[in-house]
Amino acid sequence: MDDFLGGLHRKYIVEPSMDYFVEKAENSLSSIGHSVWEWFVQSLPDLAGYGTMVTGVCVILSTMAGRGMVRPLGFLAGGLIVAVCVLEAA
Repeated sequence: MDDFLGGLHRKYIVEPSMDYFVEKAENSLSSIGHSVWEWFVQSLPDLAGYGTMVTGVCVILSTMAGRGMVRPLGFLAGGLIVAVCVLEAA
């Protein structure tokens, strides 16, 4: 087939169509990557805040379990967490 057309089908059909599909795929992946990066940058402070709260809760719960340093303070903080959870649910 290459001998019959002299490679014209590759030059005029295959290469332009591949360029078209590669360009579309590149634009799609670029826009997806940009959207994910924008979401990540906008959500980063929230993620850091949630991580800090989870760390605090772990410290408080370990204190309540008797493995921490100040056990009564752990009970008060645990009560505060339960109160906040109850008030948020209502």
